[in-house]
Amino acid sequence: MSNNNSYSGYKKSIQNNESNRRRSDRPRRNEKAGNGAPRGRAVVSKKRNGASVQSPPKGSRTERKRLEEQRKRERSVARKARWNDLVGALKELTVKMGMILAILLVLAGVMGTITLKSEIDLLKFENNELTSQLEQKKEVIKELNSKKEATYKSETIENIARYKLGMIYPTKEQTVYIYLD
Repeated sequence: MSNNNSYSGYKKSIQNNESNRRRSDRPRRNEKAGNGAPRGRAVVSKKRNGASVQSPPKGSRTERKRLEEQRKRERSVARKARWNDLVGALKELTVKMGMILAILLVLAGVMGTITLKSEIDLLKFENNELTSQLEQKKEVIKELNSKKEATYKSETIENIARYKLGMIYPTKEQTVYIYLD
């Protein structure tokens, strides 16, 4: 809180003024009661702005109204001081909350960056594995294509027929000719 000390000092000064006021309203011990004017009713002249002004007697209605207005003003000033303290505390709290929020956002950004970095590394690893598998499959395809090309040659066909299938060339006696007219 910004001005706790000034508020508490102000509050103490108000309390001191009220206790002084209460003391001045009581008659003093060594004062005699029969001196002509009752205590608190005497008119006292004061100088304000160079002119002599008489203040009302202490027990009169105007004095009581003046004191009540003064108390209202003091309460109002005290309320304003408390309000200003609350506003100051709220501002400080807002600043602190803003700083905390900024720190949390930075931390969230850092955590997001770390998470994305690990995800990127994982995807790169998977990409490299798939690339190597693709290269292996391409080699297998090349081998199969070369075998396929070899099967189209007559020598290869003859060898497969003779050795794998057990076929032989026909003799002249086994040959039959058919004539078509």
